[in-house]
Amino acid sequence: MGQRSMKHQEGTLLQGRIIRTVRESLGLTQQGFADRLEVSQATVSRWEAGHTLPDPEARRRIHALSGRSTNSGDAALRRMVRHAPSIMGLLDLNMQVLAVSDRAARANGMTPAEAVGIDYRPLFTEDLAEAYEAAINSGFFNGEILGVDIACRILGLNGTPFYVIANWHLVTLPSTGEPLLLWNGDHVDHETYLRIRAERPAARMVTLDDWLSEAALPAETLAAVSA
Repeated sequence: MGQRSMKHQEGTLLQGRIIRTVRESLGLTQQGFADRLEVSQATVSRWEAGHTLPDPEARRRIHALSGRSTNSGDAALRRMVRHAPSIMGLLDLNMQVLAVSDRAARANGMTPAEAVGIDYRPLFTEDLAEAYEAAINSGFFNGEILGVDIACRILGLNGTPFYVIANWHLVTLPSTGEPLLLWNGDHVDHETYLRIRAERPAARMVTLDDWLSEAALPAETLAAVSA
């Protein structure tokens, strides 16, 4: 392969990675991205794999989408979720999935892109419905408490049952200030789940005082933060 051909191939692969970054920062699947650009999903797949390049009109549309809808802070938040070592998900307050970690995707037998856009509410178990209702009543979704610790039997995005311990925190989408739910946790066995549930309900509200106590900070620091 000649030097010019090698440079062309490297350039095509680089553009493919850029296109994928734009798509993922928008929280879109390949099909969703293709729909926005009025091309086929197979076309987007070929672009991202570095097999072909978008034509000038497609590049113009990608640029317009990028300029209108992406934000470096949004992309950084989704990247943090994607590469988290735990089972992590980012959802809007209607429980629609915006991003998941690679580990969460593997646990659900799908790719991170396939998880985006799934409405999680129809998959609520009795445990999770109890936790969600408690979070609402506590004012969590209005920012009135720091977080929620949950211990629940849940259904994964593909309907597979799991037992989890996790925490919920509110974060904001940098570009719009929209509040989002950050879900971070791990699977546990049935015995561990039963032991935790014997001690507390499906959801435990965490206040600032709770968190400061758990952090075991020096008394003078506690007083300064609480003042």
